Amino acid sequence: MDLNDKWREGTLTKEDVKAWTKDQSGMKSATDEELDHVAMCLHHIYRAAKENYPVGHFLIAVLENDFIKACGCADSTNARFLPIYAKFLYNVAPADWVHKQRKVKTK
Repeated sequence: MDLNDKWREGTLTKEDVKAWTKDQSGMKSATDEELDHVAMCLHHIYRAAKENYPVGHFLIAVLENDFIKACGCADSTNARFLPIYAKFLYNVAPADWVHKQRKVKTK
């Protein structure tokens, strides 16, 4: 089962996201700590979209598709791997996720 199916079924795990993240070409130079951080944030995106899980300003900007705000809110790790967030939303999230998105809660 691919990640898009797991997203739709509500069964996407942090381990699934970490494995996907590790396989992305843009993550080859990442340290284990950076990989863990990005995978955690990507899983929080999924949870925010599915469960209205509260997230911080950077992930709110990503979820709202506000590139300039995301760049301004990103820490050094997230700024370096910003294309991975776009790949995740483009390739893993269902095409209609943005239309179903509720107002994102802030932490």
